[in-house]
Amino acid sequence: MLDVTERSVLILGGGKAAAEKLRTLDQLRPRTRAIALDFLPIFDDYPWITREKRAYRTGDLDGADVVYCGVNDRVVEAAVAREAKERKILINFIDDRDISEFISASVLAREHFSIFISSYGRSPGAVKQIRQLIESNLNLDDLDRMVSRMAEDRLRARPDHKL
Repeated sequence: MLDVTERSVLILGGGKAAAEKLRTLDQLRPRTRAIALDFLPIFDDYPWITREKRAYRTGDLDGADVVYCGVNDRVVEAAVAREAKERKILINFIDDRDISEFISASVLAREHFSIFISSYGRSPGAVKQIRQLIESNLNLDDLDRMVSRMAEDRLRARPDHKL
């Protein structure tokens, strides 16, 4: 798990791989910038992301704390990897677990709890199906209310609690 809520996130790429990160980032809403030659239309659904329609250039990682790279170009990925290493920036190559510094889990975040799902980078498609199964079979809003009540009950049970 990597909490990026107070971090500056850079997404390199505007295709399907990069778009897969949008749903999870939307739940956390970190400061996010995306750079790509073209963006899938789904990027329009996330107006809080600053988009730059162009190719990656050395120096683009300035100010980034975390980078998700989904450019699908080995030459560009090698340049991004070098820059990230020099700047000591955490990087996830969306489709390449072996060269990534961290694995990004799929997150179902609510106000009072989160569910993280991961195949350890081996099968993003399976993770998506598991997430969809959970979303369609569990009422996550009811669970969120239940967790909230349990947290309140626990707090009230503390000897030092004052209302």
